[in-house]
Amino acid sequence: MSYSSRSAYQETLIRSRLELLASVSLFGLGVVLGATVPSLTEPAGGLPTFTVEYFLRHNTRILFGLWLGAPLFGIPTVLGLVLNGSVFANAVATSSIPIAHRLALLFPHVVFELPGIFVAGCVGLKPFGAFVRYLVERQSRPMTPTDVRDLLRLAVLSLVLIAVAGALEALVTPSVVGFVTG
Repeated sequence: MSYSSRSAYQETLIRSRLELLASVSLFGLGVVLGATVPSLTEPAGGLPTFTVEYFLRHNTRILFGLWLGAPLFGIPTVLGLVLNGSVFANAVATSSIPIAHRLALLFPHVVFELPGIFVAGCVGLKPFGAFVRYLVERQSRPMTPTDVRDLLRLAVLSLVLIAVAGALEALVTPSVVGFVTG
């Protein structure tokens, strides 16, 4: 990636900081709910099959669900971020796996998947944020060309982060777990 494209992505993230903050906050609300509300199901005993295909399929479904908020005023994105945060926290809180193993399993989530989810949340919240700015600042149009370009860049960035997370979860996490469990 060249310096200019890297700079363009940085500028996109800076312009999308309010949507990014909202995305992280909504996920955080879900984490609080998931950690405090008792689980309605029994803790999961086994681990999923560690294949790149499994993680890519699962993670891209989440991504597309969060992106769906873009044309629907952010509603699916808000629900998806809160739900994903609560599922994440609930899985950690109710797991019967020792804490060291849980932390080893969380590594790829924290490094690539969660940022990918947060950026995907930006994609779903960006049009609503642009519409609010249009109403408040009396702009000439709800979505500017820059907003559309930022939306596409954020979608690509979230997809790349999720793809890297899926590969990392499938190929590296089993080794990390094996190392931690001895």
